[in-house]
Amino acid sequence: MKKNSMQKIKPEIRTSLKSLGFTDYNINIYLALLNSGEMNAHELSKKTGVPYSRIYEVLNEMTNNQKLLTKIDGRPSTFVANNPKEIFKSIKQKKDDEFEENMKMSLPYLNNLYGDHNLAKQMSFTVFEGAKSCRDHVRNVLNFTVKNLSFSLKEIDEVYSAIKVNFDFLKRIGCKVRIILEERFRNSEIYEEVKKNCEIRFVPIIHETLLISDEKTAIMAIKSNFNILKPSEISFTIISSSDLMFVTFVSEIFNRNWKISKE
Repeated sequence: MKKNSMQKIKPEIRTSLKSLGFTDYNINIYLALLNSGEMNAHELSKKTGVPYSRIYEVLNEMTNNQKLLTKIDGRPSTFVANNPKEIFKSIKQKKDDEFEENMKMSLPYLNNLYGDHNLAKQMSFTVFEGAKSCRDHVRNVLNFTVKNLSFSLKEIDEVYSAIKVNFDFLKRIGCKVRIILEERFRNSEIYEEVKKNCEIRFVPIIHETLLISDEKTAIMAIKSNFNILKPSEISFTIISSSDLMFVTFVSEIFNRNWKISKE
C-alpha cells in the first residue's frame, strides 16, 4: 500500500547525498520510491517534479549506470528503489577504484620529481619524567603487547621487579620477547629469572633503554639529570611515540644491536 505523501529530507542529508554524486532529480526520485514503493515514470514525474520530458532519461541513468533503481518491465514499466546499504557499498567501491587508478597514473611521476629529497618531518612524542611515571607507562605498553616485544634494557636490576608480572603474562599468551642486556648481568640471579620468559642476548654496554611493542609503539629511555630545578637528581626520562617513522627508527637501532649481541 502506497503512502500518501513524500517524507521530507533534511538539507544536510541532501547535501551529503550530493557529495556522493546524487543530483536533485536522483534524490527526489529515489526518496519517492523509498517512501511510496513501486511507481511508473508518469507517477514519478508527477510526484517528484521531474519534467516528463526528462523523466525517462533520468530513470535510465539511475537504473543502468548508477544502479540506484531496478526496472520492472511491463505496460507500463515500473521502478523500485534498490537497497541503500548496497548502493553505498557500490559507491565506495567505485571511488576506491577511481582512487587506485588515479594513484597508479600519477604517483610514479610525482615520486620521480620528489627524488631523494630529505624533508624534515614532525613527529608526535610524549615525554614521561620520574621513576613512577616511566614505570607506569612501560607497564601500560607491556599490557597491550600481544605478539612481539623487543627490549634493550640497561638498568634491568632496577626495573625488573616492577615489570615481572607483565613478563609472566606475556609468556602465558605466547608473546615473542627478545631482550638485550649488558654483559655484567650474564651470570647474575636476575638473568636466571628473566631467561624463563624470553630470549636473551648480551652486549658490552647499552647506552639507552629501547622498547618496541608489536611494531606499533616505541620507547627510548635514559637515566640522567634532566631536571634543571634539581641538577643533582638522577632519574628516568622516557620518550614514547606510535609514529611509524619513530617506531622504525628505534626498531632499526635494536635490530642492529641484536645482530652484534652474543648469546
